[in-house]
Amino acid sequence: MEFSDNKVISKDYTVAESAGKVLDPPKLVCKAKGTCVVLKQNQRKNRQAFTK
Repeated sequence: MEFSDNKVISKDYTVAESAGKVLDPPKLVCKAKGTCVVLKQNQRKNRQAFTK
């Protein structure tokens, strides 16, 4: 699996302390790859249907 996280809003101190602005385009802040482990008792029974 691949994951990514984008920041879509940011603080804007030029307007006010509590102001924000929308980032266009969004800024990529994190990217990762992972592996999902499924316990054997929770796996699908018909595995051949998903293999080529």
